[in-house]
Parts: sequence; structure tokens; C-alpha cells
Amino acid sequence: MKMRNCLAVIAVLTACGLTSSNQATAVPLVAVDFGRIVSGSPTAVQPGFTGIAGAPVEATHTEPVGVYTVTVAGEGFFSAGFNAGNADPSVNALYEDYYYHNATANGVGITLSIAGITPNVDYDVKLWSYDMDNIFSPTPTLWAPTGSTTGTSGSVTNFATPFPATLDDYSTTIRVRSTTGTLEVFGTTTGGSGGTRLNGFQLNVVPEPSTAALAGVCAIATGAVWGRGKRRKA
Repeated sequence: MKMRNCLAVIAVLTACGLTSSNQATAVPLVAVDFGRIVSGSPTAVQPGFTGIAGAPVEATHTEPVGVYTVTVAGEGFFSAGFNAGNADPSVNALYEDYYYHNATANGVGITLSIAGITPNVDYDVKLWSYDMDNIFSPTPTLWAPTGSTTGTSGSVTNFATPFPATLDDYSTTIRVRSTTGTLEVFGTTTGGSGGTRLNGFQLNVVPEPSTAALAGVCAIATGAVWGRGKRRKA
């Protein structure tokens, strides 16, 4: 490829955010793995996540995670017992423990609050809701915005098998925004007897429409530059 084509490709990659200096934009703003403190030490944390751990009886828990403050309200932190370790080793740290509420009544469950967000901006929140020891009843769990937060909702059916193999298992992603600086999401069972479980969550900001449009233009431009280089070489 001639020098001018190389420079054109570099210019396109830079504009598209694909050079090394911009790769960090793909990293979630927050990734949290909820765990349990056992004999004074927290359970294992999923690689790439920040661990938040506590006691089996803890109705509310608040911790800072970077520029954000995360609060959960429910009953406490727990971890798998007789089925522990059955998830794929690459994801076991996330799925083996959780923050919980054991109520089986719809409308009672867990509230997740994330303070420090920008008001009136869309965010995607990915939530994991699973209990390795729930061999008794498939339990649908609804996650939805609450309070000053609005947006979409999502459901996860919590049941022990099949055991998790990837980070896409037993998860749902909802798109939410808040009129304040805090996102609030509520999870509750809609059936079954497995209570409500929250293994962890990821927070991502949704790109502005102009950014999404630029991504499309970049894809077309990149293809054009590569195609032009190949034609000239031929």
C-alpha cells in the first residue's frame, strides 16, 4: 500500500476511535461483583470487576467504586453451598455469590442504586441474577427502573441448571436514565420460590446519536480506503 493510503487509513481509524489512545472507551464505567465475607475474607472477584462483599445479614450496604457510589438494599450477602464451583471456571467467581432477598412475594426484593451518573443521559445496566443452589423452582426475576429512574425492564429466570458457562448467562440488560444523579433499579420475583439474587452488574453510557452515526460513516470510509488500496495494488 502506498504511503498516502496508509495515512488515510490512520486518519479513519483515529476518527473512529480505533487507535490505541481511544480503546479505553469500550471499558464499562462500572463493573461490580457482589460477594460474601467468609472468615474475614471476601470470596473471589470476577476478573475485570470490582468486588463488593458483606455479611449474610446486611439490609443495606454502600461502597464507593471509582467516581460512583453503589448501594444495595435487601437482606444480605451469600454464596453457593452444595453446588459451589459448578460454573465454568472462567466465570465462577461472578456466579458463585450474590446479594439476596429471600422473599417470594412479587414487589419485595432488591434495590440497586448507582450514584454519580449524569442526569438525563441514557445508560445500559447489565444485571446477573442467579443462584447455583436453586434446584427447587425456576424463579423469574424482573429488573426494572424505579424512583426517579425510567427506562426498559428485563427478566432473568433463576435456576441452577444449566450451570453458567459465559458472562451472557442468567443476565439481562436494561436501558435507563434518571432526572437526578442516581440510577435506581429494582428486582423482584414474579414466580417460583428462589427469592431475588444479584450477582453483579455493569454500567455503560449509551453513545449519543451523533456518535452512532459517525460509527456508521467510519465503517463505510474504512472499507472504501482499504478497497482503494487493493485496487491500486492490483
